[in-house]
Amino acid sequence: MKKIELTALLTNKKNMITLVILLFVASSQYIVTIKNKWPYTSDSLFYIHNFYQIQGSSYEVARQRVLTNYPIPWKDKIQQNIFNDPRTYKKVYRVFTKRPLYPSIAFVLNYLVRSEYLAFILPIFFGYLGVIFLNFHFVKMRLGNLPAVISSLLLIAFSPFLAWSTYIMTDTIGAFFWLLQIYFIFLYFTKNELLYLKLFTASLIISLFNREQSILLIPLLIIISVMIKTKVLPSSISNNNNKLLISTVIVSTLFMLGIKFFNQLTAWDNLIFFQSNYYLNSTNFTFTETFLFYTKQVIFAHYEAIQSIVRNPFYLLTFSLGLLGMCRISKDAKRTSAPLAIIDALLVASAFSSYLTIFIVPVFRYRFFFPLVISLIYFAIKFATSYFTVNLKLTKPHISIKQT
Repeated sequence: MKKIELTALLTNKKNMITLVILLFVASSQYIVTIKNKWPYTSDSLFYIHNFYQIQGSSYEVARQRVLTNYPIPWKDKIQQNIFNDPRTYKKVYRVFTKRPLYPSIAFVLNYLVRSEYLAFILPIFFGYLGVIFLNFHFVKMRLGNLPAVISSLLLIAFSPFLAWSTYIMTDTIGAFFWLLQIYFIFLYFTKNELLYLKLFTASLIISLFNREQSILLIPLLIIISVMIKTKVLPSSISNNNNKLLISTVIVSTLFMLGIKFFNQLTAWDNLIFFQSNYYLNSTNFTFTETFLFYTKQVIFAHYEAIQSIVRNPFYLLTFSLGLLGMCRISKDAKRTSAPLAIIDALLVASAFSSYLTIFIVPVFRYRFFFPLVISLIYFAIKFATSYFTVNLKLTKPHISIKQT
């Protein structure tokens, strides 16, 4: 039996050298990129505002520090309105008060590095490397070393991933948490130890204070339930999946109740936020007007996504092969060991759940869909590997599931 757990990855000299080279390439590209760009967006300044308040500044003092330290000559009317009108600024600020994790990490790091810039860049940088590391590990577990290297290089070469990861924003950190939670789910299924349920729940709680996207783990686990009922996955993991689902529903419900209790913006409030052009225009809309706006935005977001994919041959090829690979999951599950089928299932469920973001935030930005992109690359490589390798043995490598 070939042992391919995380400890084996880190203790195997060949694997470690490969991983170090990949992370070095990624780090070099990251450093060169961020040295030659302005990493601040309007979102960034609200995270910095939170950082100042955590340091002890009042709301008004924090706002003045933001405007003084970052006197950006905004050309866009929306951004001009946000930063020049105190009332609009305060309204937009409410969008970010439910996301204290990132500025809190920056607050702690600032004591160590004594640099506000580095305190905000380092969490994103390590999140960026963490995504690449977990992607490498998933692909290596399922397909082997060479596909893992190719997959990681394709992810590193995916320009929107690097571009959005070099802005002071939370999406890359969110993608890291998402993959980490999937890994804990995998370990709980295969090792059947309560520790991994606890780690999953702790990671879920923490990640919700970074971005709310982890709520979409609910549909992910529901998809896994469907796969168990349709015999794609073994029934032996059904009890564990139910525990994960219950834990996720409870944590997510408490989080959403907290948003309502503390008068934070709900998903509907965020929709009106978009509809009013980020409070540039009036927010007095009827339900019908907002619903029609939402429908139009969802359709247009899909149109933008299709345009972006079709215009780029590499994106189109990866998307097409990735979908073909996903369609084979049921067939492949019958020919491979249960743990490897679980990896496939989790990444299919991850892709679909990540895609659902477009119905919550009806705007197409690649930064919202990093887990989907990772799954498409994985299944594109898996499909190509199975197609071009004549004697591919899907039962290797093999991981056993620990029974109670």
